Amino acid sequence: ALPVVAIADAVPGIPSVCVDDDGSGELLAQLLVERGDKSVLYLTHPFYPDFGDQRLPCPASVFRRVESFCRAAEAADITV
Repeated sequence: ALPVVAIADAVPGIPSVCVDDDGSGELLAQLLVERGDKSVLYLTHPFYPDFGDQRLPCPASVFRRVESFCRAAEAADITV
């Protein structure tokens, strides 16, 4: 059997390497507060690029980072 490791999103039963999505979103908002920003545009894409006739959904980690950033930005009165 080949060793398997999930990257970016945890998969039950498989060792995973993940980023602190909530923490990274909050850190980004904190940086913008420190810079004095009051309004930002957060661009993201809901899908990976097309692979022929197949469009792959965006990983859950991306949604966690966006949600975390938006919560922290709203708490700091930053318009997103």
